[in-house]
Amino acid sequence: MIRVRAPGRINLFGEHQDYLNYPIIAMAISKYIHLKAEKISSLTLAIELSDLNEFIEIKLNNEELEYQSRRDYIRSGYNQFIRNGFKFQSGYKVKITGDMKIYLLNRLKKGEEKHLL
Repeated sequence: MIRVRAPGRINLFGEHQDYLNYPIIAMAISKYIHLKAEKISSLTLAIELSDLNEFIEIKLNNEELEYQSRRDYIRSGYNQFIRNGFKFQSGYKVKITGDMKIYLLNRLKKGEEKHLL
């Protein structure tokens, strides 16, 4: 079993600028994303996002995947492995949870951002 815990991050200045090599002021916060993964026999990533009531299944064919949405972070991460020459030999059953409130995220997903202003 693989277990990972990563801190959340906030940007005080320079949102998305670090990806463009510009300066930012960022810091970790004491809220975390938790990931549990175990190997499975099929060449599949079976990802449960229980906080969002979502499930993603990706066939690991060791070829780049087409994105399903503008912010398809899971497939983007997979594509980075492929671009860097990594070859998947097994699949994984993954559960991702967090201890942050996701109320705001769910409202944004439903297109209710005008009610949040």
